[in-house]
Amino acid sequence: MAFALPHPWNGSGRLFSGSSNNASVRGNSSGSDVLLSRLRAVLPAARLSVAAAPSLLGPARQQEALQGLNERLAGYLQRVRGLEAANRALEEEIAAIRSSRSGTVGRKDWEACEQPLAALRKQVEELNMENVRLLLQIDNARLATDDFKHKLEAEQAACDTVQKDTQGLRKIIDDTNFLRLKLEGDLESLGEELAHLRRSHEEEVEALTALVANSDITVQVDNPQKHDLSEIIADIRNQYEQMAEQNRADTHDWYRTKVDSMSQEASMNTQALEQARSELSDLRRQLQSLEIERQTLQKMVRNALFPFGLCNSSGSKGVFPSRITE
Repeated sequence: MAFALPHPWNGSGRLFSGSSNNASVRGNSSGSDVLLSRLRAVLPAARLSVAAAPSLLGPARQQEALQGLNERLAGYLQRVRGLEAANRALEEEIAAIRSSRSGTVGRKDWEACEQPLAALRKQVEELNMENVRLLLQIDNARLATDDFKHKLEAEQAACDTVQKDTQGLRKIIDDTNFLRLKLEGDLESLGEELAHLRRSHEEEVEALTALVANSDITVQVDNPQKHDLSEIIADIRNQYEQMAEQNRADTHDWYRTKVDSMSQEASMNTQALEQARSELSDLRRQLQSLEIERQTLQKMVRNALFPFGLCNSSGSKGVFPSRITE
C-alpha cells in the first residue's frame, strides 16, 4: 500500500521536483528514511534562498518570508509526522492481518493433515515393525534350517558309518562261514585219513603176522647157545604190537588234539557269529532310529520353511536325500 506525499516547497514559490512527480512511501520501515532524506535535500535549498533574500528584500519582508517559511516547514513536518503515524498504524494493521491469516491458514492446514499424517505414520511404524519381525523370523528360519541341515548331514554320516560297519560285519560273517565250512571239510578229510591209516596199519600187522607164521626159514647160528624161535617171534610180535599201540595212541592223541582245536575254533567262530549277528541287529535298530529321526528333522525343516514359501512338495525331494535302505 502506497501513500502520495505532497511536493515540497523550495521557498521561491515553486514546487520542488524530485525523481518522480508522484512520490510514494511504501508500508515498511524505509518510508521514514526516504522522507527524511528528501527533507534534508529540501532544507539546504530553503536556507540558500533565505540567505540570498537580504540582497533582494528588505528586513521586514525578509522576516515575514522567514516566518512564512518556518510556518510552512512546521506544517510540513507536522503533516509528515501524521503520515508517518498513519503509515505505522497501517503497517501494524497489515502485519496483524498477515499474521492472523497465516496463523489461521497454518492451523487449518495442520489440523486437516495431522490426522491422516498420524495414521500414515502409525501404518509406517507398524509396517516397519512387521518387516523387522518377518526379517527376524526369516533369519531364525534360516538358522534353524542350517542347524537341521548340519544335523541331517551328521545323521547321514552316522548312517553311512553304520552301513559300512554292517557291510564289514556281513563280510566277517561270510568269511566265518567259509572258514567253518573249510574246517568241517578238513575235519572230514582228517577222519578219513585216520580211518585209512588204521586200516593200513591193521593190514600191515596181519601181513607181518602171516609172514612170520608161514615162514620156513631155518637159521643156523654158530653160537652154541640155542634160541627158541617161538620166543623170538613172540618178542617181535610184542615189539610190533607195542609199536602199533604207540602209533595208535599217537594217532588218537593227534586226532583228539586236532578235534579239540577245531572244536575250539568252531566254538569261537560260533561265538563270533553270534556276536556279529547281535551287533548287526543293534546296528539295524540304530539305523531304524536314525531313519525315524531323519524323517522327523525333514518334517520340522519343511514346517519351518513352509510359511515363507521356501519349501514345496516338488522342491523338497531335491533338497532332502531319499530314504536310506538297508
